[in-house]
Amino acid sequence: AAPARACLDGDAAACAVVAGSAYAEAKLQGSSSRAAERMLEDACDQGVAAACSEAATLYDERELPHNAMLMLDRACVGGDRNACDEVEVRRDLTFAKGIARGCLADDPVACITLAQFLEETSLEEDLGIDAFGAWERACSAGEDNACRAMAPWVDRWGIEHHRVRETTEGLRQACAEGTTTACVGAAHLLVRLDTSDPRYAEARSLYTQACQAGEVTGCLAGAEQDWAGAARKLDLPDREALYTIACDADSARGCAGLGSALARQRKRT
Repeated sequence: AAPARACLDGDAAACAVVAGSAYAEAKLQGSSSRAAERMLEDACDQGVAAACSEAATLYDERELPHNAMLMLDRACVGGDRNACDEVEVRRDLTFAKGIARGCLADDPVACITLAQFLEETSLEEDLGIDAFGAWERACSAGEDNACRAMAPWVDRWGIEHHRVRETTEGLRQACAEGTTTACVGAAHLLVRLDTSDPRYAEARSLYTQACQAGEVTGCLAGAEQDWAGAARKLDLPDREALYTIACDADSARGCAGLGSALARQRKRT
């Protein structure tokens, strides 16, 4: 055949065609495809991007992902845009699997990294945990930014969504058992509710509880919220009092907030 003759004459592209045919024949007969792989690798070495991609497919079928990735890299360098896209997806997946393992091992930093990554990509692979789950783990570990990052999910799914409800109840329970960061986490979710909902007022109570237990993030969140409805009428420390506690704990934000609050108070008198 013409491709075979061209291959013998040193045409690498023709060799890739011959190798593809040889592989198809070997697969049909259930025999070894190593000869075809070697031909594709040789063509790939000579710069035939299609041969590199074909070799990657063979390695995938043999469940040799590292070899396949190497071939795809070379196909990408050779100008195969589809190979470049596949390399990017596989690298994303490798990265995601690594940090997912860390998150599932209760590393809050890994959970935050994973949540941010999953929210920025369209990765559909099942990692055993999704973005919400990663935020939840980091929040439960005391990462205030993770708790705040969960708040938009309340807006998206609603407080009665089973996962939001379970998370909120878990944080409430941990708060009741003395974990002050959990009080703040639960409040961050409840404060997203309509101001007429009794649980909205509970958020203010939880922030205050955490603040009085020494959790500065609770002081700041409680002070910076413009409370309305029943929450405003609760017999709890006011904004200045919460800022004072935070400032006394050496929080620059707390001291700045206290200064602004006192200045506004002076203007009103």
